[in-house]
Amino acid sequence: REVEGVVRLSAPPGVAESFVVPAVVELRERHPRLSFEVDSSTRQADLTRREADLALRTLKPTGGPLVMQRLTRTPWVPLAAPSLVRTLTPLRTWNAVPWLGWAAPLHQLHVARWLGARVKETPVLRSNSFVVQVNAALAGLGALLAPAPYEQVYGLQRLPLSRALTRDVATAPSDDLWLVTHEALRRVPRVAAVWDLLLARLRR
Repeated sequence: REVEGVVRLSAPPGVAESFVVPAVVELRERHPRLSFEVDSSTRQADLTRREADLALRTLKPTGGPLVMQRLTRTPWVPLAAPSLVRTLTPLRTWNAVPWLGWAAPLHQLHVARWLGARVKETPVLRSNSFVVQVNAALAGLGALLAPAPYEQVYGLQRLPLSRALTRDVATAPSDDLWLVTHEALRRVPRVAAVWDLLLARLRR
């Protein structure tokens, strides 16, 4: 009946590190008897088997006695370190900058396919880790596609684009972000407290 105990959260790596951890800090300030387990991986925890209490997912779950709420829809945008952006004039082709890309098994992601259809040069670095790509971008190694909120999270900047590429980038994928829990847990106080705060923070 109290807001206390362990809450198990499952979220994609970038989301867990950039958005879940700050929410945990705020939750602990409000509810000091809460503690957390955060599963930060590309594997999706099975909520029907109670592998997690709450999950953040980019794909809408199907099946099972689940409660879900879409938090946001976010476009993927081309970003790079400010030091690299300052050296660029508006790009006329996607091949005008070095790129960072996805390695197997994530090379079939929608964003990887979208970029691969446009960039003919081999990426200067491929990784199955979004955080590795971000750190390579921050080091000035190349540009990457990332969900728009990471522009502010990491201090990256959008690439300057010609009118043609500005129109083209509008066709880049967008991702939804869903907050999901098992219907039997939705009103449990420890889960409800985390649900409400994540809903408010991530919608902002």
